Amino acid sequence: MTTETLRRRLAPVVALLLLAPWTAECSWGGFTLTGMPFVVLVLAPMYGGAALLIRETARRLGLGWPGIALLAAAFGVVQAGLVDQSLFNPGFLDDTEFADTLAVAEATSVPGLGFSARQAVDYVGNHVVLTICAPIALVESYLGAGRRARPWLGRPGLVVAALLWLGGSLLVFADDGGRKNFLASPAQLAVATGVALALVAAALLRHRHAGPSPVTRTPRPRSAGPTLAGPPPVGRRRTEVGPPRPVWPALVVVVAYLGSTVAPGWPGEIGRAHV
Repeated sequence: MTTETLRRRLAPVVALLLLAPWTAECSWGGFTLTGMPFVVLVLAPMYGGAALLIRETARRLGLGWPGIALLAAAFGVVQAGLVDQSLFNPGFLDDTEFADTLAVAEATSVPGLGFSARQAVDYVGNHVVLTICAPIALVESYLGAGRRARPWLGRPGLVVAALLWLGGSLLVFADDGGRKNFLASPAQLAVATGVALALVAAALLRHRHAGPSPVTRTPRPRSAGPTLAGPPPVGRRRTEVGPPRPVWPALVVVVAYLGSTVAPGWPGEIGRAHV
């Protein structure tokens, strides 16, 4: 393998590894330039490694974008419920610009489990959209149609991506600042684990019960002259449906957030979850 070929193969991998933490934490102003070392050293392995694993798993198994979204939701539950445990920590946002949202969050508190349905939709939804789906869609949009549907990594690369994700996650979990000196109860951790596993199972069931992949016919090559043999066999190739047009996800987000504003509390959150 030449150096140019290796660079071409690794370019989307590196791009996704670095873009995932930027869209997740920097695109909305979560970190300034002074926080970039932390983003690159800790968040890039955690977020970027997860995005690579999800993208590679979905493309290898043919799960499509619904499968990517389900695996992204599982990652969001793991991240918010098991790693930084923001889902169960009522004071997680106290030192941020979102501290004044606590009263609204408490209006959708889930009895016995100690978390807010509103914050669960926010935390998990942001990871689905910003951490996983958006960077994957952006990187794949710069590739040719053939490379969008194909895996980028072999087994060694998958192992490296898994180690990056696990290492970054352990760094955040082991740091009291990452968990804000909070530790969820065993029951809360069990609930988060169960939900994450259920989402992974739902994604994998798509692979088990999916029908045949859509195919397109390749054009028949034109012959320079008459041929004695019959027509050449018609080739087939798999096609991958790309991400939806940006206007539709944007419209869904606008409708969801307007609904939660007009109808706060449980009605608004039920509407957001269904949208």
